[in-house]
Amino acid sequence: MKKFLLLIAVSIVLSSCSMRYYYKQSMDNSIGGKAVIIPTSPTKRTYVMLNDSLILTKVYLKSLTLENLPDGEYKVNFQSYNPAYTQKLNETLLIRIENGGTSTSLIAVPPKSKASWIAKGVITSAAIVFLLNPLY
Repeated sequence: MKKFLLLIAVSIVLSSCSMRYYYKQSMDNSIGGKAVIIPTSPTKRTYVMLNDSLILTKVYLKSLTLENLPDGEYKVNFQSYNPAYTQKLNETLLIRIENGGTSTSLIAVPPKSKASWIAKGVITSAAIVFLLNPLY
């Protein structure tokens, strides 16, 4: 039972929850423009810039909602530095908000490399061996 509780505690500490972030461009709630950016899978160590201004740094991102955007065009730069990906993720989106509408964009996240899958297999195997062997 102690091993099981130890495994649960370690997995909670080592895992981080992907987040849904909200960013308000202005404090005036009468401006109703909104842009939603969703990566195809949660991204680690993500940086997001809105019109060359850094708004998110090193976050674990599931979705980003930009609220209270005045009508116009916006440039959103989405970068994620995860060594498990086969290539770097660096997307630049041009978003147009008209009449206080909503714009939704999807970001294609590159697949993970074979080495990352092998490392996950080794870690999982080590955890199973640890659970099956008694602690003395």
